[in-house]
Amino acid sequence: MIDSSSPSAPYTVTAEFYDLLHAEFDRRRTARLYGPHLDRARVVVDLGAGSGLITLLALATTGALVHAVEPAAPMRALLITRLATAGSDQRARVTVHDRPLDQCPLTGTADLIVCHNIIATLSDVDRRALWEALARTLQTDGYAMLQRPPTALPEEAEDERLVPVRVGQDTYSAVRTTEPAGDHIACHFTYTVTRDEVVLRRHRETFTLHPLPLTLLHDEWDVAGLEIADATKETIAIRRARESDPVS
Repeated sequence: MIDSSSPSAPYTVTAEFYDLLHAEFDRRRTARLYGPHLDRARVVVDLGAGSGLITLLALATTGALVHAVEPAAPMRALLITRLATAGSDQRARVTVHDRPLDQCPLTGTADLIVCHNIIATLSDVDRRALWEALARTLQTDGYAMLQRPPTALPEEAEDERLVPVRVGQDTYSAVRTTEPAGDHIACHFTYTVTRDEVVLRRHRETFTLHPLPLTLLHDEWDVAGLEIADATKETIAIRRARESDPVS
């Protein structure tokens, strides 16, 4: 049996299992959260594009130009593989960026930026740099859709079992464990491959999440010249601050 823990490069473990165990749930969720906003967009930045679910949704359902920003090579490989099977007309409308947004030449280009499953993973320095980059990248009437980050530490460890998937003789399964770890949240994904109930291999990857109270984000957005345009239980829309158009 092979048993490994987190590698140095993020997503090196998760990339192998993503399409089998995560993609379908994420596809439905991102379509529900961001689909109506994509319908109105002309230029979309998919920030932390991962395997490309939001990018492909935008290409398939709209005529928008898309910039897919994904610095992590393992997930970017999945994205490129998906684009390889897309139509040539769709590939002509997407540009893939292999670096953070603040290093991309996209000033003033986007009327929609989508930030799914990314804000809580950033350090304080990187997060503040992101807000400044968002403000530069947005068009005057544009806005960014953010998935709400956790606001507090969990009281204790919590396990969530993903739906297992059978591939030939093997069963692929995963457990997501979140637990408090000092001032942050440790999020562990444990992937197991079994055959006839015998474990063939097990891999674990851990991500660090930072609780972000809304008051803290308000202060950071104010410094970067951003403000809330709208909010739901799951998402927050922010835009460049408009002194003459205050948000109620």
